[in-house]
Amino acid sequence: MNNRAVLLFLLLLVLWIPTSCSAEWKLLESKLHENAYGTKYYYDTKMSYADGSSNQNPLVVFWGKTVFDGKGDPDYNKLLSIGCPADTTTVELKYKVDLNNKKAAVIYGVLYDIQGRILSTDTSKNVEYKPILPGTGAEVVWAMIKELHEKGAISR
Repeated sequence: MNNRAVLLFLLLLVLWIPTSCSAEWKLLESKLHENAYGTKYYYDTKMSYADGSSNQNPLVVFWGKTVFDGKGDPDYNKLLSIGCPADTTTVELKYKVDLNNKKAAVIYGVLYDIQGRILSTDTSKNVEYKPILPGTGAEVVWAMIKELHEKGAISR
């Protein structure tokens, strides 16, 4: 009987862990995220602070996802032009966002095909922050993250 209880516990643990660690994707629904090509933009609602972050200098880590519906999207064609596989349909990027200085860096990326198989991954060795430009979709995301930070809604 004791072995059965242990086996049941392990089974429940194995089934629960993937759902508790998985992303909770939410569609970005601003005017700047609308796309005539069917491309959809998402963010993972589970955000956290990066190592080295402080109250005076908040650095937030979050995941963004782009799902390309059609191959006519110029951004999709840019992916192909830099050597991404032609069967790429989804790109997930992990960002580090410097809230005070309004800049972000890509720290990790994953490419998927239509079946959800990983085609490629890449870790940025030299994190290069780039400014978040006014009037862009990135600025909308930055403002959302800044608001969540100010409300204390990002996990430590």
